[in-house]
Amino acid sequence: MNFNIFNTLILSGILQGFIFFVAVISNKKYKSKANSFLALTVLFLSISNLNYYAWDVGLMKEIPGLTFLHIPWALTLAPSFYLYVRHSVKGAMIESQKPKNTLALFTPFILISLCIWGTRLYTFLLETPDIIKNNFYFYLELVNLVAIVGSALASYRLLNKFRAAKKKMPERFFLKLGWLRKMLVISCAIIVCWVVLIVLDMATAIDSITLFYPLWLSLTIWIYWVGYTGIYQSKLAQERAEIRRELKNKQLLAKASTFQKNSTREAEHFNQIIQLLKNDQIYTNPSLGLQDIGDRLNISPNYVSKIVNAQANISFTDLVNQYRHEMIKEMLQDSNFSNYKIMAIALEAGFNSKSNFYKYFKSVEGVTPTEYRKKLLELS
Repeated sequence: MNFNIFNTLILSGILQGFIFFVAVISNKKYKSKANSFLALTVLFLSISNLNYYAWDVGLMKEIPGLTFLHIPWALTLAPSFYLYVRHSVKGAMIESQKPKNTLALFTPFILISLCIWGTRLYTFLLETPDIIKNNFYFYLELVNLVAIVGSALASYRLLNKFRAAKKKMPERFFLKLGWLRKMLVISCAIIVCWVVLIVLDMATAIDSITLFYPLWLSLTIWIYWVGYTGIYQSKLAQERAEIRRELKNKQLLAKASTFQKNSTREAEHFNQIIQLLKNDQIYTNPSLGLQDIGDRLNISPNYVSKIVNAQANISFTDLVNQYRHEMIKEMLQDSNFSNYKIMAIALEAGFNSKSNFYKYFKSVEGVTPTEYRKKLLELS
């Protein structure tokens, strides 16, 4: 048996994938079609890696019957991941574009697996030499590669549609999927690595499974990142929806600084801006900009910036963040929101990234949001 540090790390990722699958499927709070397909993606990737692990350590030779499990599990990754993305963005799609027959996407995997099982059964019963040669696995790897590239491209198109829909109606969508774009970029790097390894394996005399260690280790990291990031973002989206329902039953009034204003037309416009922020709570739109205010008041974006600078002596961004900050403080001080993640509250208030939120909060309060909440709990 061939055990080493590399395949031990790969095995740890495989076990983590199985644990992740069971945890997500068995937990009611993660119950959704999108999360189910995410869990399946991690599971299929773990099984695929387990196949390669079994070849590497020599289990396939020790227990020949295990070769019946050596089927193209990688072909399940493309449809399961695509369906995860599709169910995640289905709110941004018209009815005709929503997922329907999902089983059809797994047809290539089912057909090729049946062919492999049939061939192996034939050679096993008749005790003939295995007719599934290395060339077959080479072409199978190419099929896997094409399927995964196709899935990545289709997923990227769906994410573009989701981003466009979210930009038009930010109040309708809770889930943040920017991380998926980054994941697709990293996937492209893994695919390039995959192609290089296949070419090396076929074009050189090197015949060692250790060539693929970098690929499998990359996939192990991928299992950790995609799985936990996906579930974390799903949980944030769920909490944001609950927070929004809670806010409907409450009247939270974000109190920003008061400003001295002159009785001029410029001051009238500034009052209108403040009313939009205070009464309409447009600061909860994470993409709120000068153009949005200008369109509402029929004035130019540059004039909006000039008004805010002149009347409040701060930038437009700082003015908006003041209202977001006060709303967050009110929710942190309210026991009804004590069980929600701080980032879920921040996203609902209009901040669009953890780094920007934490930086601004600490610049005002002198402590991080986590430390602020901790102090509140100690005082209560």
